[in-house]
Amino acid sequence: MGVGTERTPDLVILDPRKKAEFRDGHATSASGAWMFVEVTSDSTRRVDLREKPNEYARAEVPVTLIVDRQKHEVIVHFEPVDGRYTFTERVKAGAPVRLPEPFDVTVETGFLFDHL
Repeated sequence: MGVGTERTPDLVILDPRKKAEFRDGHATSASGAWMFVEVTSDSTRRVDLREKPNEYARAEVPVTLIVDRQKHEVIVHFEPVDGRYTFTERVKAGAPVRLPEPFDVTVETGFLFDHL
């Protein structure tokens, strides 16, 4: 990920101990990112579900969370190794999902769909 080729996640959770690099309001690298979040739309669904997770894994972002509005599910990819996430968890809207390290928490997902 770099200027001219970067993706813009819908939400970025950063490690507060590291300094992220930004240009024009966009992260210029994934360094210091703990999690990227994507919310699908009809026009970006394929990119959000297939291309972005692969790119984020190659950039070694520890966790990618995708809110799939069409299927009403939440997808969490985690533990990138050799450019691929080694684990994926899918839950239906309203079911709890575990966010692994660096978070190590369980999140209720129903609220994610309340205003989408």
